[in-house]
Amino acid sequence: MENIVEKANRIAEECHYDQIYKSTGGAFYESHLVPVWDLLKEVGFPEKTQAVGLLHDILEDTELALGELRELFGDEIAYAVHNLSEDKKLERKERVEEYLENVVKSYHSISVCLADQIHNSGGILNNPPVMEKISDDVTGAVDDTKEWITAQINKYGLILFTLGNINLDDKQKKLYDKLYENFTELDKKYK
Repeated sequence: MENIVEKANRIAEECHYDQIYKSTGGAFYESHLVPVWDLLKEVGFPEKTQAVGLLHDILEDTELALGELRELFGDEIAYAVHNLSEDKKLERKERVEEYLENVVKSYHSISVCLADQIHNSGGILNNPPVMEKISDDVTGAVDDTKEWITAQINKYGLILFTLGNINLDDKQKKLYDKLYENFTELDKKYK
């Protein structure tokens, strides 16, 4: 019988099976989900938080609905994943504001937010995108890569500010410190 993390990994693989993750240079989606999970596991987060880490993009980027996720994993995990899902219909600024309002609603979503953003920011640091014009898949808006990176850096700063004003446990603080380190390096490099 599979445990909750094994089940989350299986469902994530099934739902994201053919998706490409742009920030990893066109690698399959697991190239993002598994490192987020690995980071949560390495720091010692409970299995429910690890499961949320594997599922954190499933509502945002697949056809799986919140009700289906709740049936598979229960309310606690489903709503933590929901808290991490951005409404892609919103403009970037409103999307980030709503995301931050939701993230702080659960231990799992705070923890996974930090791990997710560490992986995303590390991807920019370790594999800087080519400076070119890029198109937002949702709105069709065209930004140059430098504008996109600046928006990402600003997002990391808002996350750090928001989460820096709440009580984090030792595991979360470890992730917070790593995200702060990445944010500082990106800020020096790109601003």
